[in-house]
Amino acid sequence: GTSPFESKAPMTVPAGTSAMVSILDSSTDGEVVYLYDAESARGNKTYAFRSVRLLNPTGSTLETGPVTVYGEGRFIGEGFTDPIPGKSTSFVPFALDRQIVVEEKEETSDGIARILTAQRGVFSTEMRHTKKKKLVIQNRLGEEAVVYVRHTVEKGYKLAKTPGESERLGEAHLFRVKVPARGKLEVAIEEETPVFKTVDLRSKEGLDLIRAFVSSAALEGDVKKRVEAVVAMQRDLGTLEERIDTARQQMEEYRARMHELHAQVVTLKAVKTGGTLMRSLEKKLEEVSDKLSKATVDLVGLEEQRMISRIKLQDGIAELSFENK
Repeated sequence: GTSPFESKAPMTVPAGTSAMVSILDSSTDGEVVYLYDAESARGNKTYAFRSVRLLNPTGSTLETGPVTVYGEGRFIGEGFTDPIPGKSTSFVPFALDRQIVVEEKEETSDGIARILTAQRGVFSTEMRHTKKKKLVIQNRLGEEAVVYVRHTVEKGYKLAKTPGESERLGEAHLFRVKVPARGKLEVAIEEETPVFKTVDLRSKEGLDLIRAFVSSAALEGDVKKRVEAVVAMQRDLGTLEERIDTARQQMEEYRARMHELHAQVVTLKAVKTGGTLMRSLEKKLEEVSDKLSKATVDLVGLEEQRMISRIKLQDGIAELSFENK
């Protein structure tokens, strides 16, 4: 039940006490890198830590404890390591030198992955909810820097896009990237989860989602043609709405100009020498009046087209029902 060892240095155990000491003297693989860890309590959201990445050369776990780091014959920092399982790698952050600066942004998006059914233009869909993390990593050093980015996937999600090669540290992923000297590198990490949602083609949001899904070539055959036809009708109706809004704005400008010219003509009638200018203003007033009349006729025509388009769209949506097999 005992294990002898030989040590070149003495160890003092005070009277009435005991000591249990594990000693390992071995070479192992390692390198000095940077670790960006915005998740753990000892991490930092702005700067990456200068760290030692090392391999546990034994088959036993190296327990949690402080680590002193020496380099080129001198002390360069201290760190604290988590338990390192046998034959696995770990990171020991030992200095925050502020040479690697990280700017982090997050955004989310939704897209249709699959249409399950459609009833009168209301789609039952399987959505793909995506969370995207963008990191802009700036290297202030005069040499290339190896940076590991720590990222833990939220429960219920799965990785959809990664910056490149990775390794695991517990539940976290560590992505290895190289940032050029005095340069920047943008990396993106995406994770997604399925969400079941009802989408109404009559709403702008629903139309945008269906249009994006149709353009992605995810639909085929007769179903795709029917959906494309309804989307096209909705798009044409939207174009008409924009033209009507533009026409109404133009008519308001014509009315404002007519009011301005009319006031100027009334003012000039009291001036005996303003005959020439008044005739010019009256001619402009007539021209603007003609433009307003024409714009009014055009607006009526556009509104009739809109009414017809709405009826066609409503009929098309009412007929748009299917089950995705």
